[in-house]
Amino acid sequence: MSIRANSTGVILYLIGIITAVLLFFSSSHAQMRIIGVVFSENVPAYSRINSRFKDILKEKGYSKRVRFIEQHPNPDPLAWSNAIRKLIVYDAEMIIVYGSGALEQAIFETDSIPIVFVNVYSPDRLKINKRNVTGVGYKIPMTSLIRYLKEMKETKRLGILFSEIEPDSVLQMEDIVKACEKFSIGYVKMPVQKSGQVEERLKLFMYDALFFTNSAVIGKTYPECSQIPRSLNAPIISTMDGYDDSVVFSLSPDSDAQAKDLADIVISLINGRKTNIKIVRNNRLIFNLRLAREMQLQLPIELISGADRVIR
Repeated sequence: MSIRANSTGVILYLIGIITAVLLFFSSSHAQMRIIGVVFSENVPAYSRINSRFKDILKEKGYSKRVRFIEQHPNPDPLAWSNAIRKLIVYDAEMIIVYGSGALEQAIFETDSIPIVFVNVYSPDRLKINKRNVTGVGYKIPMTSLIRYLKEMKETKRLGILFSEIEPDSVLQMEDIVKACEKFSIGYVKMPVQKSGQVEERLKLFMYDALFFTNSAVIGKTYPECSQIPRSLNAPIISTMDGYDDSVVFSLSPDSDAQAKDLADIVISLINGRKTNIKIVRNNRLIFNLRLAREMQLQLPIELISGADRVIR
């Protein structure tokens, strides 16, 4: 009797352990949130923000509570839309989109799944009034870019390369135009709708300096597109991060600050809390002193001393 009783006790004990393990994994699986992510791989800032964002989630103990499904479409409306639709089919409970082009398509595709945007310039001016949309935007003082440029070179005509299919790229163009008018600098607008048009525009228009807006469409053409203005000794300035070898100087939003704000928003949504759009105002100024010397530009002391990074 005692042997049978002991055997029965052992069996019940083992059954209890197995049941507990199954319940644990079932509970863990039930808590797992599927998060879709859409960004073009050709934009270094997107990859940097996304990587740091995942690190922060891991540091805060959330890495085991989420599963990411990433889509890396070409920067065009149809590809962005298809990427969003795939994530909807995969039952994504939240969709993170990098850039205003992907954001615009995500808003069109769903009004129920939470959409979190990242790296979007002046989102308050894009008139986003959807309840399921929040995210991380940034602002940059465009007058500072033009002031630094004017100190480096007497610029008669600034070429402004921007993407018509990315709303915040258009906003950047509008703001840099105002800055040019303030400093009495001429300009020419150079719109593109696809990456294949960038080289065409660079060859078509006349300019003695260039401003590249922060754009996935334009970013896809780096570094090849920088060779044309380089041959003309026309310096490039930009709001894009990660193209330091070919840009004389850039003023771009801090990637770490964006990643931190993105993590805060995602964690809030996971826990069922509402969140407001966050605006990053911490910007990084990177000055390529080596390139400026090669192009025989003036070297403003204020630019050298004020830069967060100087490439020598």
